[in-house]
Amino acid sequence: MKEHISNGALINAIISINNDIKRQKAVMDSADILEDESGDEGEALMEMEKAFGEFYSIYKDRINSDKSLPNIKDIIGEVP
Repeated sequence: MKEHISNGALINAIISINNDIKRQKAVMDSADILEDESGDEGEALMEMEKAFGEFYSIYKDRINSDKSLPNIKDIIGEVP
């Protein structure tokens, strides 16, 4: 990423993507999902997890340089 993302925006993105991952996992675990939809839902989950990983990587770098930032586990609990 070439543009600087503020710490607040980064934290909000991590929280949002983490919540989306939780919702997507719940959808995939539900009995309502049709077998032919599970592939699409799985791909969506993989994309969310990839995005989370990218933002999390940026955040880990920030934590190393700014010790005032909260630990990721304090923000979202367990990392997916």
